[in-house]
Amino acid sequence: MDLTDILSSLFGGNAAQGNPYYAQQFSDHANPNAFQASLARFAPTQNASGLSQNPGMGTSSIQPQQPSIAPQAPQAQPQAQTAQASPAGSGIGDFFSALLMPHTAAKNRTAAYLQQQGMDAGTANLLVSDPQMLSAYLQQKMKTVGPTAFDQRADAAKQYGLDPSTPEGRNFILTGSIPGSQGGAGRFVNVGQGQLFDTQNQSFISAPNAQGGTNDDAKAIAGAIVNGDQPPDMKGLYKFSGPVRAELAKQGYNLTTAQEDWQATQRYLSSANGPQQLRLRQSVDFASEQLNQIDQLASQWDAGKFKVLNAANLAAAKNGLYGQDAASLATKLDAAITDLTADLGNVYMGGNSPTDHALELAGKNLSSSWSSATIHDMTKQIRQSLVYRQNSLRNATVAGMPAGTNPYDQNANAGAAPQAAAPQSGYQPGDAAATTPAGNRVIQQMTNPQPMGNGDGWQDLGNGVRVRKVN
Repeated sequence: MDLTDILSSLFGGNAAQGNPYYAQQFSDHANPNAFQASLARFAPTQNASGLSQNPGMGTSSIQPQQPSIAPQAPQAQPQAQTAQASPAGSGIGDFFSALLMPHTAAKNRTAAYLQQQGMDAGTANLLVSDPQMLSAYLQQKMKTVGPTAFDQRADAAKQYGLDPSTPEGRNFILTGSIPGSQGGAGRFVNVGQGQLFDTQNQSFISAPNAQGGTNDDAKAIAGAIVNGDQPPDMKGLYKFSGPVRAELAKQGYNLTTAQEDWQATQRYLSSANGPQQLRLRQSVDFASEQLNQIDQLASQWDAGKFKVLNAANLAAAKNGLYGQDAASLATKLDAAITDLTADLGNVYMGGNSPTDHALELAGKNLSSSWSSATIHDMTKQIRQSLVYRQNSLRNATVAGMPAGTNPYDQNANAGAAPQAAAPQSGYQPGDAAATTPAGNRVIQQMTNPQPMGNGDGWQDLGNGVRVRKVN
């Protein structure tokens, strides 16, 4: 359907003038031959003399007796056929509806066409109800590209809060005039070209443009896209898509590259916040904290009156040969190393469930049967490896673009080289003995020092620092 068809169906013409809706076929009964054929099925049969053979009606003539015919052998009868159903919308009701109310059907089609052009249902029905205004609208639509005066006033009515169903709104959309209120002119005065003057605020108001929004809106959206405050996704802009694209082109903005960056960033963030990467970050953080606990437990073993930490003494301590304190400490150390092994295996697998091989590799990093000095050395090495892993997680960026060029990547350190673990001030577990004015002393820093009993040679200096003279 085009505008010419609509005008022809509404404002005159017949079948001879090419009106497509005047003689439109709604059913098989619109065909005279088919209609006569269907009526003939119900007409009574006639004999050769033209008299009816309807058994329900009598005749004035006496028919001669027909000779009887011997019955013939039964022959095959054709299979009864089911009558075909009429297609939807082609019944006798539709036939009479189209015959008696052709203008109603045309109005419905015209209203549907207007809504397809972007007009709301209320304005479309309003125009259809006034043939002269509809004719003016359609003729103007055929001659111009873009919004007509009706379109501008309909959009303006929405912006100004005019109800199209009221006389004031209807008059404004159809004629552009607003009736005055009692005692003077109305609030809005139409000045043409879809503009109104607000007498209350003493200001001119511009109606929305052809896209249903103002040019300032398109410029504001384009500026936000350039600054990275809004995504360069045109699908969500709908009617603003064209004006925003035009504004971006005026500013020399590369929309294609921006959309590639945006899509890549979405994929990256989706992966970075997935369950696999979440488990990886949790395992890295847990392992870092677990190393501190292992250092503390190994230092507590050295601080006690226990034998040198090794596999044999650890097993003996767990069996209670060195007392309850030694048994508890040995069990804690063994359990802490076991927990660390599980999370190291998860780190090796990049967040996936660790395999037996990964757990075997993680178990080779640390063992409770090693000496205290060896445990401290290995915790330092593992801690350094975890720092590298943390740096790789923090500094990961979207692939395929230079660091710092993606406005949608919120990682301020994107692309930075991994930083080594910063040296910690003060004494670290396993360091050589420090020299003090009182002589050679071993200074042990413990976050949560446990009492080691009386007469063990340790002196508490406060803040978790204890000293003991080396013999």
